[in-house]
Amino acid sequence: MEQKQLLNKEIFPIRLKEIMLENNQTIYTLSERINLSAATVSRYCSGKMAPKLTTIEVIAKQFGINPAWLMGYDVDKLIEKKQPDRKYYQITEKDKKDIAKQLEKMLDGLGDDKNGFAAFDGEPLDEATKMVLKDSLERSMLLAREIAKKKFTPKKYRN
Repeated sequence: MEQKQLLNKEIFPIRLKEIMLENNQTIYTLSERINLSAATVSRYCSGKMAPKLTTIEVIAKQFGINPAWLMGYDVDKLIEKKQPDRKYYQITEKDKKDIAKQLEKMLDGLGDDKNGFAAFDGEPLDEATKMVLKDSLERSMLLAREIAKKKFTPKKYRN
């Protein structure tokens, strides 16, 4: 019974050289990264020897590519990165938009004239001071929202 080949022995060396070139790797530096001898990696590059599946997976992981692509299959080269697990208390885009709206309302309420709330010794704030005040308020509001989420999220919704 003939066993089906998993690895395309003609394409693998070409693709291995391609990713080595893209990542400025030599045979020696790749051999150090994957804990194999330089002679073994050289045989892989020349096509004289085919690596084990575990070795292909290690090489693919080092470069962040799809092992199936490296083996010669017609699939996407790069592995799609999963979104890292989001903590329940992390600030979302909706939170950022809400805070931006609240911040605008706050800054509009400060007033531009001498009788406004944000005036020092009767002098209105200059633009640089307004920007510093805005940044400070925004950071404080983001931190307050995160603390509130940590404190008031019911346990059944925490991950």
